[in-house]
Amino acid sequence: MNWPRAQENMTRLLGQSLLPNSDAEPAFVPKAYDHRFRNPGWEKPPFRNMQQGFLAVQDWWDYATDHIAPWKSVYKTQLFTDSDMTFVLTSGGHNRGIINEPKLARGHHRISRRAAGALYIGPEAWVAQNTPQPGSWWSAWKSWLEGKSSGVAPAPSISAPDKGLVPIVAAPGTYVYQT
Repeated sequence: MNWPRAQENMTRLLGQSLLPNSDAEPAFVPKAYDHRFRNPGWEKPPFRNMQQGFLAVQDWWDYATDHIAPWKSVYKTQLFTDSDMTFVLTSGGHNRGIINEPKLARGHHRISRRAAGALYIGPEAWVAQNTPQPGSWWSAWKSWLEGKSSGVAPAPSISAPDKGLVPIVAAPGTYVYQT
């Protein structure tokens, strides 16, 4: 979690709750895709405090549930290259987003391709421009791989008996049974 940022936002939130008529910049801003707080009435006391409280919890939850690879940090890797890039954002956080296989119809994903040399757009704008697609991203990944591949080939051998490297036991091995 980005503790300095969290402390700064909570300090601003506390200042707003102590000074309810303050014109200070809000500590938390709704995400570009979040339409719940579009009504201007949410900017007036006491609703502003309720909005900010909710958004504070949401901000914490976003960081708490995806601390391994926060998507905005991963998304910003586009700043390091001007080559062709496909970016996928899955629902459900780091682990569930990866293992959500196609036959499980839960969750969604967003996907887009940035052509070589195209300008970078920020993560919030990217989310606003790319609507959620229902289900797993695996089908899109399979299509992407097929487009980049030269064809199907047999899997390589997992041993090299000519070099004295043979499997000791069948997969997955005996260590998985140890406690």
